[in-house]
Amino acid sequence: MHRTRHYIFEERRRFPAARKHEFLFVANGGAPLSLRGLNKIFDVLNGRHPELLGLFPHLFRHTNNYNFSKLADEQGMDPEVEQKTWSHNMGWSETSGAAETYTRREIERKAREASLQLQNKMVKPRNASE
Repeated sequence: MHRTRHYIFEERRRFPAARKHEFLFVANGGAPLSLRGLNKIFDVLNGRHPELLGLFPHLFRHTNNYNFSKLADEQGMDPEVEQKTWSHNMGWSETSGAAETYTRREIERKAREASLQLQNKMVKPRNASE
């Protein structure tokens, strides 16, 4: 967290154009970092650190969406509010259907978890005295 704060308050602020938008990462001129620029960073990172070859930008999106879904569950967030909040935070239009894609994946994940729990209950070792 300290490094992120340092980046925001010391590095990022040196670019006046960075003050005109909410994107965390910026290119050299202060404009939002493009997808191409982000992919280039990961190409360099993977080239220098082979142990990170499975790391790619879209993985962060999945992780963020998973963490958001868990938080929404913990807070008992209304599903409609959850989708609208999700869309807003990810920069999606509320009508794009993108939030529904991630909601569906989360529902599928929860269904698998529930199914596994039920299966585990069914195959519990029985007491030898029965």
